This record gives sequence, structure tokens and C-alpha cells, in this order.
Amino acid sequence: MKRKPGKVPEFKSESAERRFWSTRDSGDYLDWSAAQPVRLPRLKPSTETNSLRLPKQQPGARSG
Repeated sequence: MKRKPGKVPEFKSESAERRFWSTRDSGDYLDWSAAQPVRLPRLKPSTETNSLRLPKQQPGARSG
């Protein structure tokens, strides 16, 4: 039986949101099985820097 995803709280700041997601798995809050590919054809290059933290791949793990 599938478990219903939890509700993502509202955050007072970006740093509060960053702390929240640094200790949690998005799969507990989002139903990734319902995700669909998205195209953003009018997306323009940005002068702002964005960072994305990804977990280290475990030895012997297969990449998708």
C-alpha cells in the first residue's frame, strides 16, 4: 500500500528551507511516480548562480 506524501511546510526564509531539505528525503513529500518531463523552451540564461547538492554515489550502485 502506498503511503500518502507528507505536506511540505511553509518556510520563513530560504535558509530555513535549505536546513529542512538537508535532513529529509524529497520522496517522503513528493510522489515522484507521478512526475512528468518538462520542456522550458523560452528559458533564458541567468547571471545568478544556482547550486544543487546531490548525494555521493554509493560504490556498486547503478546509475539510471
